Amino acid sequence: MAGRVVLLLTMLLILPMRIAMAMDGRDVPLISHGENRVALVIGNNNYANVTKLQNAVADAKAMRDELKKLGFDVVYRQDANRKEMNKAVDAFTSKIAANTVGMVFYAGHGVQIDSNNYLLPVDIEAQEASDVVHDGVGTGLV
Repeated sequence: MAGRVVLLLTMLLILPMRIAMAMDGRDVPLISHGENRVALVIGNNNYANVTKLQNAVADAKAMRDELKKLGFDVVYRQDANRKEMNKAVDAFTSKIAANTVGMVFYAGHGVQIDSNNYLLPVDIEAQEASDVVHDGVGTGLV
């Protein structure tokens, strides 16, 4: 278990640097240690009942493309409603197994309520905190 934690922490520290280098057009060789790489990438712009965003989908697409170049199997959704987001989380978590490095990238609205974080689907109709708890996607699921 300690080895997996060290590997995960190492990937969390190194991966952003590798992505930035790849985005700058530099050749970034990946040394595979036999692990699988899986990512969940969601970008939500077009909210029906809260302020729409301008760049979330573009950011998610850019991250998806770079992660694919780095050998990740990417589960990607854009402008996802609650059902679509939950299905994407299920697809992502079903691919996590031994020797798997997982990464989540979300661009969109998010809220923290009582120390719990929620990602907001594009169809959320939140008038109060309990609406977010019931209709948002809790990060504890990921």
